[in-house]
Amino acid sequence: MGLASRKNMIRRAYLAALPLLLAGATAEAQIAPKDASYSCAAEFAGGIRYNEQTKRWEGPTLKPEAKFVMRMRHVRSIKRKNFRGKDEPAQVFDVTITKADSNTPLPCYSWQVPSRSVVLGGVDMSFGCFGALHEHQFDLKTNRFLISSTAGYIFNTDNNNDTPIVIGGTCTKIDPARVGSKR
Repeated sequence: MGLASRKNMIRRAYLAALPLLLAGATAEAQIAPKDASYSCAAEFAGGIRYNEQTKRWEGPTLKPEAKFVMRMRHVRSIKRKNFRGKDEPAQVFDVTITKADSNTPLPCYSWQVPSRSVVLGGVDMSFGCFGALHEHQFDLKTNRFLISSTAGYIFNTDNNNDTPIVIGGTCTKIDPARVGSKR
């Protein structure tokens, strides 16, 4: 058997196995239909603020102080169309954000649908929502988050009452046995 024949055999074997590998990766990456909680802490922050002395806006680095718990309550399992138009399983969650200095969970409203629920499906492990006066983005694969608030600067008010900010950090999944217990 010549070199060209061996290369063709290897190529055919690879192409035959590829759909099985991709199907396994897709199934493994799907979000589980169960409640989950994450403890999140900021690692960096930046924004803009008005400097009263210079009468100019500046872009300082800020102290990252945000700590919160993000809870995902499973609502139901659904089927939805993926970007190829094929049905895929998806999970619907109600998401809340509880700041570290509070016992009051605040809803995080979905950007995807006009409701409180967030939909995750297929290999999509990230979502965005609006709550606690900020936009939140989470990626459950990387356990990273971004929080942003873009109000303030554009309203022609030169003060620091409502300044834009971006905060980033990581989340750690909380063991279900610890959810609701004091730490």
